[in-house]
Amino acid sequence: MKEFVFNSLIQEEDLCNRTREKDDLLKFALTNQKKVIYAPRKHGKTSIIKEIIPLKFENKAKKPFIFYVDLMSVNSEREIATRLEIALDKSQKKYNKFDATAKEIFDAFRKIKFDVGAAMGLESVEIGVSQSDPSYNEYAKVDKVFSKLKSLHGKVDLMIVVDEFQDLARFPGMLGFIRGYLQQFQKASIFYLGSRLKLIKDLFSHAGEFYEMADSYTFERIDGKEWRSYFHERFPVGTIPFEIVTNVHTKRKTETLVGFDEGERRFGG
Repeated sequence: MKEFVFNSLIQEEDLCNRTREKDDLLKFALTNQKKVIYAPRKHGKTSIIKEIIPLKFENKAKKPFIFYVDLMSVNSEREIATRLEIALDKSQKKYNKFDATAKEIFDAFRKIKFDVGAAMGLESVEIGVSQSDPSYNEYAKVDKVFSKLKSLHGKVDLMIVVDEFQDLARFPGMLGFIRGYLQQFQKASIFYLGSRLKLIKDLFSHAGEFYEMADSYTFERIDGKEWRSYFHERFPVGTIPFEIVTNVHTKRKTETLVGFDEGERRFGG
């Protein structure tokens, strides 16, 4: 009997159908298309774009490099910058595309403050620059992330994914700043994922900041026949009694807690 997996990202064998979406998204990724993808939460879009499509993309592309960042519930520009930095760090560790340069080592050194005098038994002398330095701010961090990605542009098969993209709309300054970079990636596929239809539509409308930067793509409802087959495989008749209760707000029987740890979305009930 197959397991029924919920409250977490799922693998392809645990997904109910979505054959059309998997085929389409892989084609989009391989042909440098830009798509804004809408589906309510719990429709499988994050599982497909983060867990399933990357494996297929890596098998098909010659030099794959996937950058995935989740902006769900970001509450400040600093958090946006931090999530982008963590996402880049994970990608470069996985694909090993960047080597530390002398400048980067020096920049890291500059951000450390230490007391040379105290170490030598002399009058205190501080060396280094703290992160309060005006040159070291959220926009500088974001600039560094996208500059690194731009250095790969045209050299690798680049796939950029921004999950819960609409949550960036609360920060218009950062939104416009990031737009300036994303419009430069002509030789990369970009996916903007969203679960709040009005906000996503506003961002990509005629008056929106991202007008004509991506074509829309929607996850359709799964047919009832598919669901029946899916559940019968996991709950054979006569085994475990269960019920499905749909809440108009949460779309599930119980509330789901979602938190972030090192840029990763974590689920709990």
